[in-house]
Amino acid sequence: MQTATQTTTPEIGMSATYYIGSDAYHEIIVDITRNGRSVLTLGARQVLGGVSLEDWNAMPQDIRASRARKAWLNLVAAIVEDSHDENSAMVYID
Repeated sequence: MQTATQTTTPEIGMSATYYIGSDAYHEIIVDITRNGRSVLTLGARQVLGGVSLEDWNAMPQDIRASRARKAWLNLVAAIVEDSHDENSAMVYID
């Protein structure tokens, strides 16, 4: 008996499930790097921002991609901003 295999090309804004043991976490793809070999995800709550999953999936792909990418960029900007906090130590290497 053969099993059918379906290949899905990942897209920014697409829902994904992240498994650790028997636990499953809902994630959203926010970036794809290395010619599609690396997929970066954020927790769905961070990306959806109060939008239900049903409404998220009903949005056009370009809007989902834009919102997912924006959530990723906002997270990176917050990390950079925190690293420039006057209470943080910075190390410069020449």
